[in-house]
Amino acid sequence: MLRESVDRYAIANDTLVRFRDKRGSADGFDTQSWRDMAALGWTGALLPEEAGGAGLDFLPVLSLAEAIGRNLIPEPFVASAIIAATVLGASDAPAARKLARALAAGEDVVTLADQEDIAAIEPAAPRTALHPLDSGGFALTGSKIFVPAWTSETRLLVSATFEGNPVVIAVDAGAPGVAAETHRMTDGTICAHLAFDKTALDNDAVILRGDDATDAIRLALARGAIALAAQLEGAARRLLSMTGDYLNERAQFEKPLASFQSVRHGLVSQHLQIELAGASWRSAAASLQQGLTAESAMRISAAKARCADAAQGMSKAAIHYHGAFGFTEEADIGLYANAILRWASWLGNADAHRGRALNLSREQQPTCN
Repeated sequence: MLRESVDRYAIANDTLVRFRDKRGSADGFDTQSWRDMAALGWTGALLPEEAGGAGLDFLPVLSLAEAIGRNLIPEPFVASAIIAATVLGASDAPAARKLARALAAGEDVVTLADQEDIAAIEPAAPRTALHPLDSGGFALTGSKIFVPAWTSETRLLVSATFEGNPVVIAVDAGAPGVAAETHRMTDGTICAHLAFDKTALDNDAVILRGDDATDAIRLALARGAIALAAQLEGAARRLLSMTGDYLNERAQFEKPLASFQSVRHGLVSQHLQIELAGASWRSAAASLQQGLTAESAMRISAAKARCADAAQGMSKAAIHYHGAFGFTEEADIGLYANAILRWASWLGNADAHRGRALNLSREQQPTCN
């Protein structure tokens, strides 16, 4: 039912046309469409019912991610409805509940600002720091990089340290002392490098402290990696279907290209990789349901690497079989290829996750004396 709701929405709103239109827009997505998604229950799917959400388990919500990737919907579902929602769901603080209700209603886009080092895929102790003010409240100092779903009205969940302990703080993107350097990604969305220069915050801005903050961020990033893997599988599956349709229409030597054995073998190979990719993220999600352990972390990294490779492999094959015009902005397969480039690298590319999975696997092997 969740997947079908995405398919119906995509048909009614011609999401490929909208994706192309939003690639050059100021925000990279449409706020009205975000509210429409909220009305369908997508933005609050993971949030608890008392915060206006649906309180669904993670596994069903991944069906949404797969269908969103398949239909190329540009709104920040993973960044906000998966990653940020996981952090908000771990907090009972009034500020967190207020943000959660706004997210569930589609009134706000909320995103996690956690990364401080290039190519980092493991959460690390943040250098961004929160300092108490003599007049009351706090001042935030530090920087974050590659913050997704950026707009001037985005609500931020910032990881920091306070008196040596990790915290998560709610910050308005437009607050005084927040400076943003924006970058447009290959899928048309905007990310930002942020600098906090003694940004003044109220006492209730801290929504998580200590181990609760660390655990929430780790779980949020783990869920985000699986959701991206699901989106990658969905996009690759749609590319396979589009390519098959094209090869059945295009003729050479008075025969459809799809009738040539070498072409069929190539598509079968891509189909097998996509099927394995889907199985990998479903296995990772099932493992995560048992807790965030070394075993589940290994499966998550293996899934992200496999899904990225399968989707990028399908992108290259689609462009090849279409005669390379997929590189153009006018070609729909080019839109998918650009989105796949972004999703494959976000939260760690295939090489980084393969290395992580290998290291975690070796750590679990018994040692011989």
